[in-house]
Formats: sequence, C-alpha cells, structure tokens
Amino acid sequence: MTALYVRGTSERARQYRRNIVRYCQLTQVLVFRDLSMKCRKRFPTLDTVAAAGFMMPHEKENFDGIQYNYNKYFLPFNWAWALIYRARQEGLIESDYYVTVLSEEVKKFRTDLAWLCNYDWVPLPMIYPTIVCLAVHMYFLVCVIARQYVDGSKSEENMIDMVFPFMTSIQFVLYMGWLKVSWHIQHNFYSKHNIFYSL
Repeated sequence: MTALYVRGTSERARQYRRNIVRYCQLTQVLVFRDLSMKCRKRFPTLDTVAAAGFMMPHEKENFDGIQYNYNKYFLPFNWAWALIYRARQEGLIESDYYVTVLSEEVKKFRTDLAWLCNYDWVPLPMIYPTIVCLAVHMYFLVCVIARQYVDGSKSEENMIDMVFPFMTSIQFVLYMGWLKVSWHIQHNFYSKHNIFYSL
C-alpha cells in the first residue's frame, strides 16, 4: 500500500516509502521482544534494535527522551503517520483520499499488534484449569461406579466381578497425562511473564 500511494522515483519518495514501512516493522519488533523469548534474545536492548537497522540513532534518542509510565510500543506509528502527512504536503501522495487509505492501513496494522498484546497480557483465567481438572476427576469417579456389573446385567449369575477395566485405565492415563502437560504449559507461560515483567 505504501508503494502504491507514495509515488515517485526520486530518492525522497523512496525514503518516505522505506521509513513508513520501517516504523511499522520497528513497532512489531518492540512488541515481539516482550512476547517471544527468541526475539528477546535476538534484541535484548534497544541498542541491538538500532544496530539491526530498525531504529536510527537520533530516533533512539527521541524514543528514550519521551518519559512515559507505560510501554512506548506504538510511538513509531506516530512517526509513520507524520511521514504520511508530510508526503502529502510535498505532493508525493496525490490526494487526501490516498492519505486516508494509507493511514487506515497503518492503523489496521497497529490494531492487530494491539490485539496481540491484549491476548498475551490477559492470560487464561485460573478458573478454567480448575474446572477441567474437576471435570476429569468427576468423570473417572463416575466410571468407577458405572462400569461395574450390577444385578440384572446380562452376565452369568455366578460370575464374580473381577474384570480389570483396561479401557478405563487407558483413558485415565491419557486424560491425566494431558492434564499434566497442560499444567506444565500454563506454568511455563506464567513463568515467562514473570521473567518479562521483572526486566
């Protein structure tokens, strides 16, 4: 969309196109640093982000100079919108409608990153694992009672109820194993966030 609406073959037009996209990528890197351990290892500090070319030295100074109590993920989007406005003033974008369309594309990208942050910020409620664990245990308690021979069953009258419940045992092993795996995944999830919040 940037290549379509910011037109021209001059170096100035190319720089506008390149920087608008770079600012969007910069925000994506800043968000992924807090969501992905691999990205955090690749870019442990803002200096490494600047060294990779996502942020220029003067932009890093501006970024660090802004005092804000919360994360400054979305500051580069403001820079991108400022470039779009300036490109329109210089005639590199032909109409106000193109400015609106391009701004909406940047806004959509920002909204998608914001949703990603929200999904990561609000974890799975603690009541869900408790309910699942209770449901599995209640299911096997019912199985212990329901899968026994009772009076009036089609089995022989003098048959002793000594049959080992193979299928119920397999179900028990699988379900409890899945519960343990999900518990470990959730535990690692919370541990990861505790690490990030402490940085």
